[in-house]
Formats: sequence, structure tokens, C-alpha cells
Amino acid sequence: MHALIIDPQVLISLMLQQELRDLGFTSFDTATTQSRAVEAARRKTPDLVTAGLRLVRGNGVDAVAAICKDQPIPTLFVVSNAEEAKSLVGDMPIITKPVLKSELHQAVQRTMQRSDRSKSSTSITAAKA
Repeated sequence: MHALIIDPQVLISLMLQQELRDLGFTSFDTATTQSRAVEAARRKTPDLVTAGLRLVRGNGVDAVAAICKDQPIPTLFVVSNAEEAKSLVGDMPIITKPVLKSELHQAVQRTMQRSDRSKSSTSITAAKA
């Protein structure tokens, strides 16, 4: 599985790579800017996106919107301030920094399961039409 990690902090990106590797992800792209994130997703569609809110240039919300425009991709926002994030990302999954390993593992699993359920609902709805 392939993950795209969008965060301006290199140490956060490295930590996320290690933890995601433990969850079975085998390849990674990282980006610190909105444009690089979109380019990386176009080169190789990720199975999971993790994104911070503030990037070097641009922001994580707009980056995710551009990446997921044509097809939904499971996304987990990794943020410093949960209240601010909720107002910006709505009901998208979030986890706060500092990220604990157990919380990250649970959040990634919930995010992937949520995506699987959404795909099933979409398939069922399409089949009924």
C-alpha cells in the first residue's frame, strides 16, 4: 500500500512513515507544499493521505480537496489544534500532535474502514440505480 504524507515538519513525516510501515504501508511520498502534494498524488495514487493543516506554501485542506477531486482517498488530518481542525475539515478524521503510536494505528484503521464502508454504500447505491 502507498501513503502520501503532507506535512511541513520533516520529523513528523519520518515518524508517520515508520508507524505506517508497521501498519503494512510499503511505499511513501512526502510533500511540504500543496503543489508538491498534488503532483505526488498524480504520479502515484495513494491508498492513504495524511495531511497537516499548514504547509510551507498552501494548506492541507486545499491539497486534499485537489487530490480527492476525482476519486475519494482515505484521509487523516494530523493537527496541532483539534478545535481549529474541526472547523476546517468538518467530519474528516483527525488526530492531534504529539501523535501516540496506538492512537495513530487506531485512527488509520478507522479511516481505512470508513473509506471501505463509503465505497460499499456507493456501490450499492449505483447498483440500485
